[in-house]
Amino acid sequence: MKRPLSLLIKPASGRCNLNCRYCFYRAELGAREKADRGLMDEETAMSLIRSAVDASAGTLHVSFQGGEPTLWGLERFMQFEDELRRYADEISPGLKVSFSIQTNGILCASDKRWAEYFASHDWLVGLSIDGNQPLHDGSRVDMADRGSYETVLRAADNFAAAGVKFNILTVVTDALAKKPRQIYNEYKARGWDWMQFIPCVSDGENRLTAERYGKFLCRLFDCWYSDIAAYLSGRSSRRISVRRFDDLIRAAAGQMPEECGSRGACSIQFVVEADGDVYPCDFWCVDEYLLGNIKDGIESLTGSESAVRFLDEGAARPPEGCLSCPALIYCRGGCRRYRTEDGKYVFCEAEKALAGYAGERIKALAAYLVR
Repeated sequence: MKRPLSLLIKPASGRCNLNCRYCFYRAELGAREKADRGLMDEETAMSLIRSAVDASAGTLHVSFQGGEPTLWGLERFMQFEDELRRYADEISPGLKVSFSIQTNGILCASDKRWAEYFASHDWLVGLSIDGNQPLHDGSRVDMADRGSYETVLRAADNFAAAGVKFNILTVVTDALAKKPRQIYNEYKARGWDWMQFIPCVSDGENRLTAERYGKFLCRLFDCWYSDIAAYLSGRSSRRISVRRFDDLIRAAAGQMPEECGSRGACSIQFVVEADGDVYPCDFWCVDEYLLGNIKDGIESLTGSESAVRFLDEGAARPPEGCLSCPALIYCRGGCRRYRTEDGKYVFCEAEKALAGYAGERIKALAAYLVR
């Protein structure tokens, strides 16, 4: 049965030109029998295109991630989009196709053609930046252990100059969580109005505790709330988005959050590796959850034993004590990636801290910002 479809493609598998100290996908690769899948070849790309378009109705969104997806090469992206749009026009006229990419920005800093292409073809770009230079360079280093901050800033400048729609993706480490106001104000000063913050769960010095994350969210909320209040009162025309807070407002209004980890149950995300193998989620690209290969068609993947098991496991309710918690409306038990073996959400205390601190303001904003 055809339906709106979204896929996440890893055209360069887990290959990357950075060596970030908290990278979770490197660990996933190490847990697979066949780790690196190389670069996606033309035959696999065409199989992916045909399978995706054949299964889509209404909308088809294609997102690229890695590793570092730009290692696939700009020309391959251009060819992929051309072939997909051509096939969609032939098979499914009226299908609305959109593209996005998550990048570390390294190749986009030295070659402005990336920015020009993303702008002219209306791609949404997520650019990974971790706060200011000391924080970023403490985590996001190249193979020679050199920081990448200045290079990524050049990519951001290229995007802004070309008119690319881009947001900033930040991994919240323990060190970064100590400076929410500084990070928010720096992003704001640079004109980065779309921000996303993801908690780090890596072991070692980067590991983020629930207590630290809760304090970070509360202080960050204060910064954001001040700007939202100015926007709603007409004192400012600038609408700044922090994705987590936008989702909290949707939840308070009874709507479904955008982030799948806040929806209360897993869904199949169709993560396509470079060789066409498909997994249900970026956090679960391991042999245990292999759905099949894209050449077999979307429907066969959806009905596979691995897909059914993944959905069943991802639908597990949170522990009984959570059911009466006032923060449950926001976290819905938390992303499965952040749950312990007994089902407890590791950032439970952070969610409760934010709900207690900002809950009334979140509910009030829901009446104004959700239509």
